[in-house]
Amino acid sequence: MTLYWTDDALEQVSAIGEHLKLTSPKYADLVVTDLFDRVRSLIDYPKLGPVYRKAGLP
Repeated sequence: MTLYWTDDALEQVSAIGEHLKLTSPKYADLVVTDLFDRVRSLIDYPKLGPVYRKAGLP
């Protein structure tokens, strides 16, 4: 299975990290890493979440 990130999704993760860095850089890194890890779990368990059909990808 291939996992595709939309530009919007990556921008949102980045914005979350930048916002959290204002108060806790360490926590920001942990949260962003956790987000990527959880999304990566969809490769092994694709039925954990919905498919974002607006991306125009299979």
